[in-house]
Amino acid sequence: MSTFSEIIVRNFDEKDISLAIEKLQVCEDLISEDLVDCVVLYESTSIRNRNNMKEVASRRLSGMLNQIDNSDGWKIFIQFFDIRTSENEFPKLAMVMPLLDTPVKPALPWSLPERCNIFTEKREDLLLNPENYSNGIAFEEFIGEIITFDPVVAETIKRMQMGVHRNKAIIHLLMNLGLMEALNLEPKLRSYNIDQTIKEEKAYPTINGDSLKEYVKKIFLKHYLKEKENVERQKIFPEIKEIKMSSWNNLLRAAEKLNNSILKVKEKYLNSITTHQFSEKLQVFDAIRNFLKLNKLDEETPLSIPELQSKYKAYGLVKKISKGPGMASVKKDYLAWLTREKMKENQKLDPYNKKISIEELKESLGVKIQDIEDAISFLKIELPEEDPRLKFEDEYKIRTYLFDKFNPYKIQSARSRASNSENASAKKLRSNRDKLKLSKENSK
Repeated sequence: MSTFSEIIVRNFDEKDISLAIEKLQVCEDLISEDLVDCVVLYESTSIRNRNNMKEVASRRLSGMLNQIDNSDGWKIFIQFFDIRTSENEFPKLAMVMPLLDTPVKPALPWSLPERCNIFTEKREDLLLNPENYSNGIAFEEFIGEIITFDPVVAETIKRMQMGVHRNKAIIHLLMNLGLMEALNLEPKLRSYNIDQTIKEEKAYPTINGDSLKEYVKKIFLKHYLKEKENVERQKIFPEIKEIKMSSWNNLLRAAEKLNNSILKVKEKYLNSITTHQFSEKLQVFDAIRNFLKLNKLDEETPLSIPELQSKYKAYGLVKKISKGPGMASVKKDYLAWLTREKMKENQKLDPYNKKISIEELKESLGVKIQDIEDAISFLKIELPEEDPRLKFEDEYKIRTYLFDKFNPYKIQSARSRASNSENASAKKLRSNRDKLKLSKENSK
C-alpha cells in the first residue's frame, strides 16, 4: 500500500483500515508516554535553570514533537477533522491540540447511514422515563434497527439543514409539516396585501391544485437534487463498497482513543508545550536573521525553502524551520518579531533609556545623597532591590524637583516678595498713623 501521507481515508481497503488502527495506537503511545516523559523533563530543567540540561531537554521535546507530526498515525488522525493551514501545510500537534475539546470528536469525512433502534411498544413506554435507560433491555424487546438514509442522502440532508440559503428554509418547512401531521395539526396559509397587512388565513390550503404539503415537497425535491449533485461531484465517499461498516467503526474507535489521550496531555501539559514551541520559534527567527545578516541580505525578507537549499545550501537552517515553526509561521510572524527586536535594540542605544545610580546622579547635580533620598521619598519613587538604579523618567522627576528646590532665582524672588510685603505693611502703617494724627488736629 502507499504511505499514509499519500493515501486518504476514503480510499482505504480492509487491509489499510487494519494497519491504520495499528498506526493510531503507535501514535497514542508516543503522545501518552514518550511525549509526557519529554515534557516532564523539560519542566524540571526549567525549574532548576541548568542551561546545558535545559537545552538537552528542549531538543528532546522538539524531536519528539517532530516524530509525532511525521508519524503515520498522526497523518491518519488529522483526516478525521476539517483542519487546514493557510499555507496548506500539514497541521502539527502543537497547533491542533488547543483546538481539540471534549465535544469535538473524530468523524469520518462523510456522513454515515442514519439508523435508529426500535423496541416493543411496552419497552418504548418504559423509555418515556430517562431513568429506565440504564435498567437494561431484553433481546426480546428489541425489534430491530431502522435505516432511513444511505450515506449520500444523509450527507445531502445534513448540508441542506446546515446551509444558509433557501434550501435550509425549505427542508425545515417540510420537516415541520411532517411533525404537524404526526400531531394531527393543520397548518394555515396566511396571505398579505401589498401594504403588508394581513389579507386572509386559510386552513387546508391548496396551491396550484396541490395540497400545501405536496407543493412544498415539489420545491424541496428541486433543492435536494441540486445539492445531491454537488455532493456526488465532490467524491467524498469510499469507492470500495464492500467494506463492512464494523471496520469503519473500529477505525473511528481507535481515532477516538487517540483523541482522548491528546485531551489528557492537553489538560496537564498544554502550557509547557506552548511555551516550548514559542521559545523554539524565536530561536529559529533569530537564526534566520543571523543568516541573512551574515550573507549581507535584507534581514526583513526571509528566503524561501528552495532558495535556502539550492542557492545557499543552508540545509541546517531549513531543518530548523521545518522541525520548528514551519515556513507558514515564518511568513506570518517573522517580520513582526524583527520589528520588536529592532525597537529593543534602539532603546538600548538610546541614552534616555539607560539607568543611573544615585551616586552618579549626586555627582552630576553636585548635591548631597540626602537631598536625592529626600526627593525619592517626596516623589514616592520605588527602587527594586535587585536593581536600585533610577530609570530615566524617575531621574527627570528628581532633577526637576531639586532644581525647583535650589533655584537661586526662585529663592531671590521669594525674598523680594517678602521684602515688598514688609515695605507695603510699613507704608500702610505710616499712612494710618498720619490719618490718625490729622484727625486729632482737626478735632481741636
